[in-house]
Amino acid sequence: MSAETLANRLAVDSAVHFLCERVSIDRPLEFDDAAILPLSELGMQDRVDAALRYQLEVLGDRPPSVRDHLAATVASAVRSVSVTIFVEPAAPDVMEVRARPRFNSLTNALTVFAGGRADPFASIVRNSDNVFIRMLPPGETAIWHLMEPNMAGMVTAIADLSAQNDHFAFAVSLFHEANGERHPHYALARYYSVLEALAYKLKGYVGNPTLKTDSAKRGSRKAISYMLLLADIHRSRISIRGKVIEYDEIELARLVRDHLFHGVEVEEKDYPGVPAATWELLRTNPEHVLRDLRSHCEIEIRRWAIDTSIARVVAEGRASGLSPDHPALRNVRPFIGGSQASID
Repeated sequence: MSAETLANRLAVDSAVHFLCERVSIDRPLEFDDAAILPLSELGMQDRVDAALRYQLEVLGDRPPSVRDHLAATVASAVRSVSVTIFVEPAAPDVMEVRARPRFNSLTNALTVFAGGRADPFASIVRNSDNVFIRMLPPGETAIWHLMEPNMAGMVTAIADLSAQNDHFAFAVSLFHEANGERHPHYALARYYSVLEALAYKLKGYVGNPTLKTDSAKRGSRKAISYMLLLADIHRSRISIRGKVIEYDEIELARLVRDHLFHGVEVEEKDYPGVPAATWELLRTNPEHVLRDLRSHCEIEIRRWAIDTSIARVVAEGRASGLSPDHPALRNVRPFIGGSQASID
């Protein structure tokens, strides 16, 4: 396709144009259903204004007139591209939803070659009637409910243990990457990997070490449940439009992980213990399963940091990985209830 033909198509055809920063290419990339164009480097005026305002309001120092000079010194640092996905005309929000899967797959592939991470900051939609523009805010944190009063102490504990323990630091890094994953099923697999990394010393054979049978083996699923103090048969519950659905977020995440990491075919008929409504939840509303799994990661990372995790105690050799039916744990009551939520 010639440059003129591509320009005409971009100007006329119905499409969703995502403007993205933190990634760059040196020439246009054309596809049957999409195009990626290099854009001029973004200026840094907004960021410079924030830095100068901080200098004035927090440090009490009135800055000199250096705004344009500061912006010029870092202008080339913010690379940007446009990622255009051609879709059939519809309502703007519908077109954007339809364009997202292709946008995610293209930008993930692009970063393999171009580095960085394509973060969209604006969406421009052309349908058959008009052009609509929407600014996209940066991804928001999902853990405001865990902003405990002693947050500074908790951050210090996590940072200090990360500096001392490479395995814990790796798990925290995995969690950081999972928070940036846009595809919900991929994020589920990533969060499961976080929990598996933290529970690594709880895996293996328990009880009689010479009796290596399936009943004596504790795989990642059982190790994670044991670490989280969940019963082997664990159920969370959610009500969606009056219908109560029970699900085991650890097991669902394991199935997704096994499929994505190991190529295991996951078919409903092979898992008769998983209700049909649970599979439907995973297909249509995976964000609820994702929320539960992310919460497990947040809590377990905190437990490691303040040394209240059985997984850390075992990993550091201060205890053995006891079987759940060990006499020492006979009076420990596991948490069975799971999370509960309701959607009207």
